[in-house]
Amino acid sequence: FNTLYNAEVSSTDPKAQYEELLALRELYLGKDVADSLFEISNANARYMFESFRIKADSSLTDEEKRDRQLENVNHHIEQTTGVPN
Repeated sequence: FNTLYNAEVSSTDPKAQYEELLALRELYLGKDVADSLFEISNANARYMFESFRIKADSSLTDEEKRDRQLENVNHHIEQTTGVPN
């Protein structure tokens, strides 16, 4: 990707690298196909990045972090289970 588009050296930030991967998938497969093929994988990545963000947020108390993480877990379950209720 970088060679083809004369981009700078890729970021070492995992989230930026993942965003680049998403862009490549969309470029080669199209948004609809990429989203369908990688729906669960993308949900898992969003869950992981949000978990890291919550853990690293020093403005939150431990209780707030637990509450936010529980919300994140519940949201992840909704996105990946595929069974209502």
